[in-house]
Amino acid sequence: MNRTARLAAVALTVAQISAPLGASAQPTPQPSPAAARAAKQEAATRFRKGLELYNDGDFQAALIEFRRAYDLAPSYQVLYNIGQVYFQLQDYAGALTALERYLGEGGAGGPASRRADVEKDLVKLRQRVAHLDVATSVEDAEIALDDAPLGKTPFPKPVLVSAGKHKLTATKAGRVTATKVFEIASGDTLKIALDLPDQAPPKPPQPDATPGPVASTSARAEPSDGSLVWVGWVATGALAVGAGVVGGLALKSSGDLATQRDTAGTTRDQLDAASSKTRTLAIVSDALTASAVVAGGVSLYFTLRGPAKPKPDAATAAPGGHVRLGLRPGGLTVVGSF
Repeated sequence: MNRTARLAAVALTVAQISAPLGASAQPTPQPSPAAARAAKQEAATRFRKGLELYNDGDFQAALIEFRRAYDLAPSYQVLYNIGQVYFQLQDYAGALTALERYLGEGGAGGPASRRADVEKDLVKLRQRVAHLDVATSVEDAEIALDDAPLGKTPFPKPVLVSAGKHKLTATKAGRVTATKVFEIASGDTLKIALDLPDQAPPKPPQPDATPGPVASTSARAEPSDGSLVWVGWVATGALAVGAGVVGGLALKSSGDLATQRDTAGTTRDQLDAASSKTRTLAIVSDALTASAVVAGGVSLYFTLRGPAKPKPDAATAAPGGHVRLGLRPGGLTVVGSF
């Protein structure tokens, strides 16, 4: 008999779920008769839904429905179905636990054929499980296996797990979460110790530095630093190179103009064009030279002055000096007072 047929054969247990509960029911607290009837009816509905989902191959959803039915109205017959679903999901530890409970809570007195099937399943399952001995550096750590909660440490005995690859996680408030991925073979007992160190306390906010006496709270800094000096010198170099290149072209153009003037047959338009080109190049060369001189003077000023210092506003400034740079025909001017 395949597993789907086995599970469908248990559909008769719906009537047993709706009947008064046996020794497996929790004796306290006793619900009211109306609440008990409602719980049994919902359990029967969820049980039937679990059968449908199982036969459709949706084993995860079927497991949820069967477990919910058992929580509402505990009956050992439902444990058989739960064990079969776990078997399909290859959760051998869950299947072994459910089927052992099935026999222990009443299945041993059930149909002989089903009892024989369960005992065969148990033989297979015991060959596909292992034991995990978990220890943590602190007590009362929450342990989860493959994101499913197992309980808090310390455990009284090793935990039954399916053989294979798993993820173990330990968490506790105020501690760093510990995670370990491991593999365990069937029949083995694996010991895993997880360290949960204290979380680093948050750093207290640093108090603002207390400023020393200042002449004015409105002091401001000059927009000058090392990067400005470098930019100035780079610009000076670029302008100087440009001035040299254009000056060379202007000299060549001037030579070409002189040659054309000495050459017979040169037209007036050709001479005007050559003269205009030479004059334009000379003007551009002069402008680049003047710009290079200005940029060099500014860069030299900031280089000699050093890092910028706070400068008080005009309203609170003490008498002092200043330096101004200017460009005039024929050179660069530096004007200052101290």
